[in-house]
Amino acid sequence: MLALSLCLKAYEEVLISRKIYVFTDNTTTFHALTIRTPVGARERRLYAYMMQFQIYCKWIESDKNIADWLSRLPETWSDCVKLKYTSTDEHFT
Repeated sequence: MLALSLCLKAYEEVLISRKIYVFTDNTTTFHALTIRTPVGARERRLYAYMMQFQIYCKWIESDKNIADWLSRLPETWSDCVKLKYTSTDEHFT
């Protein structure tokens, strides 16, 4: 939530009149943007700020989150991910 709000603040002039699609595998962020009500004063300020944007949130499974793979060790990838994204070319092995 905080990272999203900081990004919105940094590019506010560009994003204020556009639809913003947020794809996340973090269930806490997903619920915060879709159904959860703010608890503390800080969350209320974040929600109040983000309400001026057209934010559409979609949850995706961790295994299908390609951007997240960059932060994971290859040993933790599932077998189907290893087969799909590792090179079979002999020049790279």
